Amino acid sequence: MMKWLKLIRWPNLLIVILLFTVFRFYFLEPFGVATSLSNGQYVLLMLSVMLIMAGGNVINDVYDKTADRINKPGKNLIGIEIKEKHARALYWVLSIIGMLLGYFMGYTVGITMLGSVHLIAFFLLWMYTTDFKHRFLLGNFVVSLLASLVLVCIVLFDVVPANQELISTGEYNNLLLIFAAYSVFAFFTTLIREMIKDAQDVKGDRRIGAKTFPIIAPAKAVKSAIGIIQVLLTLSLIGTIYYFKNSIGLVLYILTLVVVPLIISTVNVAKATTYQNWGLASKLMKLVMVFGVLSVVIFTYA
Repeated sequence: MMKWLKLIRWPNLLIVILLFTVFRFYFLEPFGVATSLSNGQYVLLMLSVMLIMAGGNVINDVYDKTADRINKPGKNLIGIEIKEKHARALYWVLSIIGMLLGYFMGYTVGITMLGSVHLIAFFLLWMYTTDFKHRFLLGNFVVSLLASLVLVCIVLFDVVPANQELISTGEYNNLLLIFAAYSVFAFFTTLIREMIKDAQDVKGDRRIGAKTFPIIAPAKAVKSAIGIIQVLLTLSLIGTIYYFKNSIGLVLYILTLVVVPLIISTVNVAKATTYQNWGLASKLMKLVMVFGVLSVVIFTYA
């Protein structure tokens, strides 16, 4: 069982559960925002997103097995503990069920075509794995977009159908702005992490003929590009701290759990010379993303 859980990358799926839980029960409900899904239906929506993501993780390992033998020896289980044909079968099962659930949830809220979001995500994950991942920055942007879509799904399926009149009159502009801000944050933290991971995996990616940013550009240019985005993100977070300066709890939370790890990651990127250096910078960015998005709880009760 553990090998299958590793294949679908269960820690990433737990993050999805965490995000869906905090935004529904620690943001929307405390502010009295009407929702279109019952708790059970909301779980199905969450499951549909997780299935698409899990399928993407599986097929990514299938196509990455050659590069991973160089970049991460022994970590990719395809062809070692799991047969490729079984992994491919699991991919299709997870993806098809996820897409069908997506259309079912769209039907449930009266907008069946919302399920196309899942279809688009499935298509982008397929293209990412088979093509985009090995192109200059394209794969990075696709994964970042998909990460931001996790929060967008909550808005499209659970908020919009139940509040169309309030949204059309502009009364929920602030609510949508908050979701947009967190989605943009998820996009840029994921973008930084994906760029770091490409720098980390450059040896294996070069062997398979990939044309990622770290392969095409000099190391200094790669570090500079990542560092600039990290600095800009840090400055935006400092601006957020200043805006909410009267909310001590929120300020301390963002400063200690988001800004500090981001700065440490930035320093590690600047100094990175080994696979381990890049790995630490990547792990720190994941913490930045998770704690940053979870700050919505502090925002709600601050």
